[in-house]
Amino acid sequence: MNFRTTIVLLILLIGVVAYVMFTGGGQTTPTSPQLTNPSRLLDLQSNDVNKVVLTSADGKSIVLERSTLTNTSPTISAATSDWKMTSPIEAYADAMKVSDLIDGIVSATSTSQVDVSGSNVADYGLDSPQYTIELEAGPKSAKVDIGRQVKAGNELYVRVEGRNVAEVIAADVLDKLDTTAEKLRLARLVNADVTTASWISITRPKDSLTLEKTGGQWQMTLNGPHPTTLPVEQSVVGDLVGAISGAQAVAFGDDSSDAAVLIGHPQATVTISDQHPSTQPSQTETLEFGVPDSLLAKNVWVRVTPPGTLATIPKETMDSILKTSLDLRSRDVARVVSSSVTQIRIVKNKAATTQPLPMPASMHMVVLTRRPPHKVNLVVGPVLSTTKPTTGPTTLASTQPATQPVTPPTEWQITSTREPSDADDAKVDAVLASFNPLHADKFLPAVPATPAVATYTVTLTLDKGPPVQVTITDPGDSSTDEPTCVCGDAIFSLPRTAVTPLDAEFAKSP
Repeated sequence: MNFRTTIVLLILLIGVVAYVMFTGGGQTTPTSPQLTNPSRLLDLQSNDVNKVVLTSADGKSIVLERSTLTNTSPTISAATSDWKMTSPIEAYADAMKVSDLIDGIVSATSTSQVDVSGSNVADYGLDSPQYTIELEAGPKSAKVDIGRQVKAGNELYVRVEGRNVAEVIAADVLDKLDTTAEKLRLARLVNADVTTASWISITRPKDSLTLEKTGGQWQMTLNGPHPTTLPVEQSVVGDLVGAISGAQAVAFGDDSSDAAVLIGHPQATVTISDQHPSTQPSQTETLEFGVPDSLLAKNVWVRVTPPGTLATIPKETMDSILKTSLDLRSRDVARVVSSSVTQIRIVKNKAATTQPLPMPASMHMVVLTRRPPHKVNLVVGPVLSTTKPTTGPTTLASTQPATQPVTPPTEWQITSTREPSDADDAKVDAVLASFNPLHADKFLPAVPATPAVATYTVTLTLDKGPPVQVTITDPGDSSTDEPTCVCGDAIFSLPRTAVTPLDAEFAKSP
């Protein structure tokens, strides 16, 4: 090959390359968008939109319609919202997610345009749109085709029906359009308000109970052969109602979900109502808790009636709803008015120790008795002088001793000794303060098996009514466990500060 032939071939190669570059190898090169002043894509307001139809490339549509709720007063019902999904399923939609979807389109800003009146629609992905979204806002409406994304600039080609141009908007809107009916569905299951709720029942194989509001205060009845009514911790009932109202579905059942299998014989059933079910009419919702949705048991199946919705919720949510009687019971186990106590008996049994020194078991008792009220004799009538008249001046001796102040007697005495002695009233008051009220940190099903360093039996004798007696088991300062107290049928832990006053030296200092 000579030099001239080489030059000719090189020129032909350059020509072919140039042709491919400028023609795209036979494909049409999209016209570059023309920059315009940024303007809103649609002349619509989000709050005016009352219907949305979102259609994906596979032809499946999600239809959402607004139906503003008029009743704003607290109710107990299945959860509702201002938006309802009518296709592919009929269910309430999450109003915040729908508003976010609408805002993504209505608030979009067009930054440039390109003419698509010819055969170049496919160049911008508008011949087969990723999505088509239709909006109705009263007399106004709009339909937008979502075309190809330009990832380099995070831009998106869209076309509004009736316009012969493709608009360029930010591609962030794709994140909002990439949704499903399941994602848009309202996940909250029940509307419940603690000010409206007046009756709650929790039924299960063990520890079934009923809560009822009387005079603005909740009380608990333990169901069984001998129903027992107990006061409850009001804030815990509020937490229970909040857990019911805040329950969110992880997933919903479909046509293939068999309630007989998923719920079967419920492990627990909770009914909440605005009044006792025997009173009609009433607003009532029932939750039946079924089996776990998998071997991991992170979620459980629940059926909400009405309307009979099947869904899964986190197991933690179920646990926060299924409060036990120990969870609900009032933390104030007893309330003893200090002035009503006439005697305090403290018996301390100390266990034998081997460390740091061997010490045998011991028992110590102290009895504190309140002095009877001091009686004052009053003399009625004129006060007669006892001074004898004198016939001359009387001079008092300068050495006459001055009157000494009288120390008032203590209110409490130690009467467990041979001779009663004065007690330190402040230390006695510290003991009584623990009983007004006697407050439980946490109720327990049984006394822990932790070895006790000391056991206290405290008996308060009252001026009226039966005495109050408690037994406190102290695991010692080195233990991480709290002391345990038994008062009647209640077993509970209490802070160590309630035990410290029992070890005081009650004798009054000279």
